[in-house]
Amino acid sequence: MFKQREGNVALIKQQKNQQDVEYVKKAIKDFNIDSESIIDDWKKIQELKPTTDAGKKTLTDFLTSTADKVTKHYTEKALKLYIKDSDSQFQDKQTLETTITSLQKIIDIIKNINSAIDQAVLEEKIKPIQELISKFQKQVEFLTKKEEQKSNQTETTSSVQRTEVYYSDDSSYTPTYTESYGSINNSQAPAAEQYSSDSAGSEGNHSVDTQGQPSNSSGSQAESNNHSD
Repeated sequence: MFKQREGNVALIKQQKNQQDVEYVKKAIKDFNIDSESIIDDWKKIQELKPTTDAGKKTLTDFLTSTADKVTKHYTEKALKLYIKDSDSQFQDKQTLETTITSLQKIIDIIKNINSAIDQAVLEEKIKPIQELISKFQKQVEFLTKKEEQKSNQTETTSSVQRTEVYYSDDSSYTPTYTESYGSINNSQAPAAEQYSSDSAGSEGNHSVDTQGQPSNSSGSQAESNNHSD
């Protein structure tokens, strides 16, 4: 009777273990390391609550082995995004920025998948990718400064050209104005001179006539005296 009871307990335990293992396996069955929702899918698996030792072991083994696979897979994926200094894409700011964004997403995935491991170990795993990001960021900064310098140079050149055009227009305008102004003065000058001459002539004639009158009067008086004698 006792042995039968032990046998029943063992059978129940085995059934529970089997059910728990199936529960975990069902949850992890559709996990895809290339899925866009890999981080959310991973968190859901981490939140599983198996109750038996067999179920717990199944979940732990999956998390450990899959974390290594994900880390290796995404590290290789990141290194494929490497761009040589001599490559034309290394001079393309937009391409570099897009690549940096992709690498940062990869680091985020690796960090979430390996959240349970030691931080120092995690940093060592993502170090090659971080170095790649750092390199591309420095190149982006260099290209940005280069663009700013080119833009400033273009603005300066444009400003100088505008100034030259302004002074060119002004210099062509000034002689025209001077000549025009001179023509006005020259056309008015004879009138002014004529007015002065007429005035002077008028005054001179008036003076001569006035002086002539007494002279004629004296002459008449002398002639009268002669006749009288």
